[in-house]
Amino acid sequence: MAFGGGIGSGGGLSAGGFGTGATEPTETQAAEADESYIDEIIVTAKRPRASGTSKHWNTMHFLLHYYGGSGESVYLNQIGLEERFLNTDEVNGALYNLTRGLELELRLNGSELLMFKQSAFMHTIGDDNPLDPLFSLGSGLLRSVSTCSNFTCAVSYSYSDLFSVHVVGNLEAGGVPYEIYYRFTSTIDFPQFRDGQ
Repeated sequence: MAFGGGIGSGGGLSAGGFGTGATEPTETQAAEADESYIDEIIVTAKRPRASGTSKHWNTMHFLLHYYGGSGESVYLNQIGLEERFLNTDEVNGALYNLTRGLELELRLNGSELLMFKQSAFMHTIGDDNPLDPLFSLGSGLLRSVSTCSNFTCAVSYSYSDLFSVHVVGNLEAGGVPYEIYYRFTSTIDFPQFRDGQ
């Protein structure tokens, strides 16, 4: 994702300790934060999230990880954004198209045993809204690998993206780009082929 703009003018850092019960600092507290406080936020942001116990990342978390995460990859399920990601129109549209592609392959193949790979390019999942945490997802790729038997398919999906901040052209803004991933599975049944329809 190419993010234009800088750190600093936003309202408050959302770094309340990910599950520690701490509250968000005010704008004044955030402005007075020393470097060690920022380092603590970044270390906290990198910790895997325990299910249901931590805050969801926002755009500021993605930026802080860019400047202090040493390029360490991030998984949407570790930062509380998996459900929001799966409920976007763009992801649902991509899943629909991948399922239709699999259905067409089964129809044309005529075989009960099949392994099939596809991918879908996705852009602007966060609707170009910097307040949406998914704004930090840019031009990503959703891949699917399907293994089908008797017209029931086990599908493994993987999403990948690269977060980077470009000031001008391909010049990085002083941080380290990092990968954003998400993996999930599904089972899809096509009884119409089994029943000869």
